[in-house]
Amino acid sequence: MIHSFTVHTSDDRSMETVVAFGRGLRHRLPDTEALPGKRRLYVIDRNVHEAWQEDFRLGDANVFVIPPGERAKSAETLLAICSDLARRSFERTDALVSIGGGACGDVTGLAASLFLRGIAVAHVPTTIVSMVDAALGGKCAIDIAEGKNLIGSFWTPSRLIIDPDLLRTLPSNEVRAGFGEVAKYAIGFDAELEPLIHSTRAQAPEGLDAVILRCLQIKADIVAHDLRESDRGKRILLNLGHTTAHAIEAWALARDIIVGHGEAVAFGIRCAIAISLERGLIASREASRCVALLDLIGAAKSLAELVGPHEAPTTRDLAPYLAADKKVRSGRLRAVLPIAFGACEVHDATIDEFLEAISSLSRS
Repeated sequence: MIHSFTVHTSDDRSMETVVAFGRGLRHRLPDTEALPGKRRLYVIDRNVHEAWQEDFRLGDANVFVIPPGERAKSAETLLAICSDLARRSFERTDALVSIGGGACGDVTGLAASLFLRGIAVAHVPTTIVSMVDAALGGKCAIDIAEGKNLIGSFWTPSRLIIDPDLLRTLPSNEVRAGFGEVAKYAIGFDAELEPLIHSTRAQAPEGLDAVILRCLQIKADIVAHDLRESDRGKRILLNLGHTTAHAIEAWALARDIIVGHGEAVAFGIRCAIAISLERGLIASREASRCVALLDLIGAAKSLAELVGPHEAPTTRDLAPYLAADKKVRSGRLRAVLPIAFGACEVHDATIDEFLEAISSLSRS
């Protein structure tokens, strides 16, 4: 069964994303009229290309293979994609299509926003993280040594093609990372996701259709009204767990260590819960329920567990990366903190509060 819906966003440009969700959609890629562009360049994660190229049936289509995972989010990959577009004489009526996880979509979307000052882009997400979160909403960026996602833009994809069959080849760490983002939606936005997670986790990565669709609906409702994460909008709430996560990921990337984004987010949510408890923003019973869900999905309980087998960073190591967070205003972080299971709010917080939360988890 194919589910289809359209996400309308309003900012300085009226944009829309048509989302198609269904098993077997990967077979229709080269022939589908749903994708944008007279011509298309398919930017594909190397691991995905090796596992699924026959199923995609791309034939003689234009294909550009990029490094797998977070390492693809580099200036080198970005420029390589743009150079390939130029060599193929792509025009503004043409398009890019990403096939991969969140990192692949990030760098492809940024290339689309820059080449010829903007061409259309579509995403075919292949991980749980990208299906439930990263592919929708138009955020795209690359990393630099000073931090994650510091060079980027908002560039709304015209299409999302989601085929949950593509999750069949996900390694266990990617499944765990995916549930980190799913837990974000349950803890921060929708308590009714909790029983869905309980009932589907044992089957994962199979049987996640209802979970993926619910997460997509939550994000669609938010970005439809606040595409560019305005100061008074709700999109910032989607950053629950991300302040700590991005600091850890940036530290790790600087040392050529890969930490799964969703796994880092789950640990970041633990830190946010700790801050909420310390401030009295969340009842201990509600906090325990949040923690129990994180335990269920196998979320790391300490920095050492998250980055193992590597030596864990100290709080001093992480401090400059927290200071570089995009949500810092006048030296204070705009922190997303849970206030109940299924709800979160934005509060000003200090970097020291985050460092203490990280430290307390590592001591416990």
